[in-house]
Amino acid sequence: MELTQCINYLLTTSQHTVFQFLSGKLSEYDLTPSQYGVKLFVAERICNAEADF
Repeated sequence: MELTQCINYLLTTSQHTVFQFLSGKLSEYDLTPSQYGVKLFVAERICNAEADF
């Protein structure tokens, strides 16, 4: 089997491509993908907590 037909290789290279794209977009806001994920998680938790009131 050729490497380009291996599902693990395809998923890994796709993940890398998406990560690079997201990193580029977030760099305009001085954020990393990890920082964005944490901010999104916290924002969703706050919104859900407010909805419970």
